[in-house]
Amino acid sequence: MKRWVSQLWLPVLLALVLAGCAAVPEPDETLREERFEERREQLLALTTWRAIGRAGINTADESVSLSMEWRQVGQAYRLDMRAPMGAGSFRLQGDEQAVVLRTSDGTTDSAGHAGDLLRRYTGLDLPVEVLPWWLRGIPAPRLAVDALELDSDGRVERMEQAGWTIEYTAYRNSGSVELPARLFMDGPGISLRAHIRDWKMDGEDI
Repeated sequence: MKRWVSQLWLPVLLALVLAGCAAVPEPDETLREERFEERREQLLALTTWRAIGRAGINTADESVSLSMEWRQVGQAYRLDMRAPMGAGSFRLQGDEQAVVLRTSDGTTDSAGHAGDLLRRYTGLDLPVEVLPWWLRGIPAPRLAVDALELDSDGRVERMEQAGWTIEYTAYRNSGSVELPARLFMDGPGISLRAHIRDWKMDGEDI
């Protein structure tokens, strides 16, 4: 009788153990948000950095692949983008007061907003003003965040802001913090896929 009872309960116990292992919960939302806030503070503290890699830009009319380098020093920034085989390049350099665009054919122009210059000379409608935050993997300040999805480490997996959807598919260690290695930005009539192969925390000059 005892042997029969033990044989009866053994499968039940095994099923309970297996169910318990399968039902181990992920960190709750509060923990994710706490880790995200810690990361956000770390990333906001990065005021001098460079992101170097490549970008693929797609619109209804064209698809281009460019080398990309974003350099940030405080509020000042410089974006260099170059097409392969000498097909053209431009440099966008600015701060909170003004922006200057220089192209490889010698054209120089300035404006109060980077997006205006970029549209005028390249036809690209990119949210330049918020890229310093999006490249680091955090929402831009002073703008509503329509959606925010975090992984268990508090890193942004997906967010919606300013009419754009930004997805982060890979991160890499850079010193004491993890920074995006691959991201995809989808906006009105345009998408950008960036592969950042190197982050550098140096450079005092733009």
